Amino acid sequence: MRTLRAGCPELLCQRTADRAGLTVLAGPVEATAIGNVLVQARAQGFAGRDLESLRSLVAAAFMPVRYEPRAN
Repeated sequence: MRTLRAGCPELLCQRTADRAGLTVLAGPVEATAIGNVLVQARAQGFAGRDLESLRSLVAAAFMPVRYEPRAN
């Protein structure tokens, strides 16, 4: 499960992992600002032309925080 950390504080991310029994990957807190900059950079021709190349840029720059489900 992937989420943006701004919308998933640490406690909520961990509880989500625990309840769902799934690993939760929380992206950067600044996701909205990063997305805005990337869209503008793409419009000016400074960044990739497709969504996958923009995602690759973010993945290379920001490591997600991983929350593993804990045993009850």
